[in-house]
Amino acid sequence: MRLTPRLFLLISFLIALVVGSAVGVTWVYSARIAHDTITDRLVKGDALRASQDDDLYDRLQLVANVFVADANLLAYLAEAQARSDSASILDLLLERQDDLGCDFAMVTDADGYLLARTDRPDAIDDDMAEQPLISLALDEFQSAGLWREGDELHHAVVIPLVQGGIDLLGFFAMGFRLEDEDARESKRLDGADVTVVLLGDTPTVLASSYDDALAPAVGPLLEQMAPAAVSSDPVVEILINEESWLTHQSILRDVDGEPLAVRFSAASLLKETQPFRRITTALGLAGLGTFLIGLMMTWFLARRVTRPLTQLVDAARAARDGEFGFEIPSGSHKDEIGELGQEFDELLGELREKHDMELYVAELSRSLPEPLPAQEKTIHAPHLSLLTLLAAEFRHHAISLSGDPIEELGDLERDLLTSARLVNRAGGTVVAFAGHRLLAYFDGADNSLKALKVALHLAANGNEHGDVPACVVATGDTTLGTLEWQSEPFEAVCGRHVQIIEPLMREASPGEILMPTSTRDVLFSNPAMPNLRLAERQGLATSIGYCVALGSEAAALPAGGLLSESAMESARVMFRPGQVVAERFEILALAGSGAMGSVYRARDRKLGDVVALKTLRADAWQDRTRIELLKKEIKTARQITHPHVLRVYDLGEVDGVPFLSMEYVRGVTLRQLLDRSRRLPYSAALRLARQICLGLEAVHAAGILHHDMKPENVLLEPTGNARLMDFGIARPMTDHSPDAPIKTKTMGTPYYLAPEQLSGGPVDVRADIFGVGVLLFELFTGGRPFRHGQNVIEVLEIKTTEPAKSADEVWPEAPQQLSQLLARCLEKEPKMRFPSMAELLVALERLEKKPKAS
Repeated sequence: MRLTPRLFLLISFLIALVVGSAVGVTWVYSARIAHDTITDRLVKGDALRASQDDDLYDRLQLVANVFVADANLLAYLAEAQARSDSASILDLLLERQDDLGCDFAMVTDADGYLLARTDRPDAIDDDMAEQPLISLALDEFQSAGLWREGDELHHAVVIPLVQGGIDLLGFFAMGFRLEDEDARESKRLDGADVTVVLLGDTPTVLASSYDDALAPAVGPLLEQMAPAAVSSDPVVEILINEESWLTHQSILRDVDGEPLAVRFSAASLLKETQPFRRITTALGLAGLGTFLIGLMMTWFLARRVTRPLTQLVDAARAARDGEFGFEIPSGSHKDEIGELGQEFDELLGELREKHDMELYVAELSRSLPEPLPAQEKTIHAPHLSLLTLLAAEFRHHAISLSGDPIEELGDLERDLLTSARLVNRAGGTVVAFAGHRLLAYFDGADNSLKALKVALHLAANGNEHGDVPACVVATGDTTLGTLEWQSEPFEAVCGRHVQIIEPLMREASPGEILMPTSTRDVLFSNPAMPNLRLAERQGLATSIGYCVALGSEAAALPAGGLLSESAMESARVMFRPGQVVAERFEILALAGSGAMGSVYRARDRKLGDVVALKTLRADAWQDRTRIELLKKEIKTARQITHPHVLRVYDLGEVDGVPFLSMEYVRGVTLRQLLDRSRRLPYSAALRLARQICLGLEAVHAAGILHHDMKPENVLLEPTGNARLMDFGIARPMTDHSPDAPIKTKTMGTPYYLAPEQLSGGPVDVRADIFGVGVLLFELFTGGRPFRHGQNVIEVLEIKTTEPAKSADEVWPEAPQQLSQLLARCLEKEPKMRFPSMAELLVALERLEKKPKAS
């Protein structure tokens, strides 16, 4: 069944249920209220009848008192009593009975023996003391109440006959028989019909207010109920001629408390509930009208509500078939249906952009080689440092031996790279290769001995052909910094001791190590300095005083030292395809290499997954404190399982070389995508921006700073999903919360670094936000917010003095909100930027979904 008729039937059922419930509840409560009202009226009516009886007895006593107050009457009764003349007393009572209007009158003596009685003339000298009213009068001087005489019931009073105020002659009693007129009189009190049933072996109706039509049915029924009424519920519902009546039962008792009769007061439920039934009927008719109107409105509303849903269904079917251009009419809906339509329209737009991006990334990935991980460069702010410089020159390459350029260049590469690995193994840093010369430095005076040992080993061993280099070692204050060429940084040194190298190299012969005498003094101040023979020499082309060590002096080095054969082999460690590393990872291929080390594609034999192994740069091998700190940070980083972060698994070590195992994902970097597309479509860029920021938020939540946010470090999977990579692996990671910024070694690509990073100042998450701002600027506009600098100093000057470009300056269609967001990310002062990735994400969500028309 379609949604429209189902919705119509459902709402119709609910309306019918509500209206029917209202009518039903009203009917039930009306019946209950009517029942309670009648019951309350009958109870109150019974109280009124009891009060009516009391008034009747008061009137009877008043009449009797007037009768016996006649002194002549009392004298006559006294004389007749003295003569035992009951006939005279009876004549007097019969004569006065009409005046009294009673049904019977009697006189007894002071002991309760009957003297005369109008309804029983022959009853003389009967002992009336057994009659409850007479008995009570004998005790209490007078009485009033019910008087039963056979099958009759009377309201009667008994008063004393006193002559002269002191002589008790006897008692006078008079009574009125209970009849239908009394019942009709009681009905006038509250409108309830009254029936009095005399109790006995055969209950008998004494009085009734029912009309002739109902009396024949009521009498027998109440006569049957009378015996049980003494102990039953006072309110009982009965059926009279198939009509419900509510009766209230009250017991009529004599002065001794013995039940004599039952008085039933009754009211017709049909008659009493008639006003309530009229209300119920009116409510039912109103409910029926409401239901009919509701049906018409329901059908109209059901069609109106389901119309946009039908459009959504058509759009969903089109999307399932790969057609995302279906537009949802916005219409006039301002409710949830309208919001659903808008959200679905935006979802179709995102699916369209995602589909296009997937196709584009898939096409791009097919035409690109296996992507290399982003190379990380160490950036040094210019500073003066005590360095030991080492220059090694392989002069035999200056003369062509074979005439084969490929062979000659291969030999030169072998000698230079072997020397470079040895320098790195010893903790030094290679600055440059110039022709057949290598230039390296060792930081700190304590490391000058390492520089000398490397030079001695090079001068002693040379290559497999026996060719040895000439070396120069010089220690002193030297300026160290980073220069940038074509957006790539490289280290540089300058100063007096750099200039010393050139004239000393002209004096050196292969196998010799020359050093200024000042360097010798620094070396001999080291207690670990071996006992070497260093001859002083006067130069032919320089006035600099220097001394010479020969490569043969390397034999004086302690066994198993830095320059042992095992050490040399470790310096040349390289994973090969087919090799099993750490008894777990089978190397499949070299994925790439860079300044931070090499990346290999490997198979995890334990889990059967393909992973990436990345060896760390050589200067990290020697710093055990750094390795231990890195292990702790990797333990934190491995817990990041965010879909937009490339996962780091573990830190391992083989033959003294540390390596990282990471998730392997084939894709293209954002840099490769931007180089080909320049600028992404706005909606696609917005989608990628959210993914990048979500990933970086997860990194920050783990207590890690990325330090190098750039397009090269964003990997795009074939599905178009963005993954952050190379976070926190270029150095040990520490807590970088905004409340506890720390000074760190400047690292990363200068163009994307925040000013405080370039100047070596304290950094926190806002430094990453600056890098994200530069990245997003490229992503949305296709341009860059700052001009390029030729070196780090120039980049720092640009970022601290020149304002960043506005997004709409590069891309005129850029929404104003986007321009404001990027401008805030690129503020020079950290406190002016977004304080966290969470707030940046909120700002991204508030961006317009479409750019303004061009």
